Amino acid sequence: MHSVFSRACLGLGILFLSQAAFPQNISSVVGGLNSTPTALSPLSVFWNPAVLGMIPSHQIDVNLGVLTGWLIYDRKGSDPNTGDYYPSTSTLGVAPSFQFGASSPLGTQNFRFGYATYFPSGAMAEFSPEGSQRYDLISGYLIPWHHQFTAAWRINSKLSVALSGIGSISFFSTELDVDLGALMKAVLNSEDLPMEHPALAARAQVPRTWAPGIGGSAGIYWRPTYQFSAGVSAYTPVNYKFAGELKLNTPEMASLVGAGLPALGIDSQLTNQIEAKSSLPAFIQGGIKYQHFGYWGQEYFFRYVFSSFEKSIGIQVKRSAVTEVSNLNIEGTTMDDSFMVGMLQSFPLWTGFTPAIYGAYSKSGSPESDMAITRADFDSLLLGAVLQYQAKTKIKIGGEYLHSFMLERHATKTPTSESRFFQRPSTQGKYRAGMDRVGLTVKYAF
Repeated sequence: MHSVFSRACLGLGILFLSQAAFPQNISSVVGGLNSTPTALSPLSVFWNPAVLGMIPSHQIDVNLGVLTGWLIYDRKGSDPNTGDYYPSTSTLGVAPSFQFGASSPLGTQNFRFGYATYFPSGAMAEFSPEGSQRYDLISGYLIPWHHQFTAAWRINSKLSVALSGIGSISFFSTELDVDLGALMKAVLNSEDLPMEHPALAARAQVPRTWAPGIGGSAGIYWRPTYQFSAGVSAYTPVNYKFAGELKLNTPEMASLVGAGLPALGIDSQLTNQIEAKSSLPAFIQGGIKYQHFGYWGQEYFFRYVFSSFEKSIGIQVKRSAVTEVSNLNIEGTTMDDSFMVGMLQSFPLWTGFTPAIYGAYSKSGSPESDMAITRADFDSLLLGAVLQYQAKTKIKIGGEYLHSFMLERHATKTPTSESRFFQRPSTQGKYRAGMDRVGLTVKYAF
């Protein structure tokens, strides 16, 4: 029989895990810096599927990129065990990015059909297991991978509409520590036990799991003149249900609290079947383009994400050897809506070469009251440069660089729990981050 202590340990593991909810925001650079709601490219179907209707023939686009990102967390306060101020904790990550798009009329006159694959969002990190952030995250990731199938109809030379179906796969894993200090104080009826002590930390882990999701989009593209065009699109939410295991390794603490504790029936590892729910929110986006005398192309675009309609990751225990914990359900937290505005200015001044500059501002959807490592979303200023070269009549090659200036955030509040068994360690402090991206795009029309 499992002890009261084991049941409480597992319950705390689920509570801590439910706080580790990676932000589900939409990337600002899906398809590369040249992809916008008005760019005629198979990689632009994420921004507006209707652009396919105006592509004259068969086309294949590939974008290869490398992203590097860093995050530094300066936790407020001092370690209750040493009295010293918490040291900074940081992570540095490097990740490849592959995006592919293809379109073809498939023998028709006014229809275009397309396929694109890309990563619309993603979060991953690995920190020191001894860092001050360990009760929020040690390592983990949440990465959705979209496959978008599009059918576009060119109504006339000025207008096209499109519908897309999206099949998605999302990958999820997380690992963190669970502080059992408050629980042990209650079990032993003692106030002498320290909080956040390594000997009172249980390790909670959800090994890699994946889940499918489906969604869709619709778009309109309008080009009344050669110089002017506009487009708008809307996307449905994509929901995921992860079926996986929650493993909780209880700490070796007999030497700290007494030899009689094992008699309570402490289990060294608790393994349980869980269901984790996650969603990519619905959003709308659009843009306009004006080609000034053929020497200056101006594109302006926006996105609005309805994050407040969805919640962060929620956890439900589906099956457990600890009967009292079976069917325990922890709801996720609500985010704020977010938005992004941007522009792309291109200058085809030389034969075969087209330089461009990119700029955007992205507003975070993570409220400060819910700020933590796993919800460390930032207001960002993105600046980039692009250079394209028309190598042959059918081939275009481009290189791009982007830097994201993420604005520093300060968490001043920590959500609390009324349970005497559960006291979430503070996430107050200063959060800093940055990101760089380099990419190469190859376009082939035939």
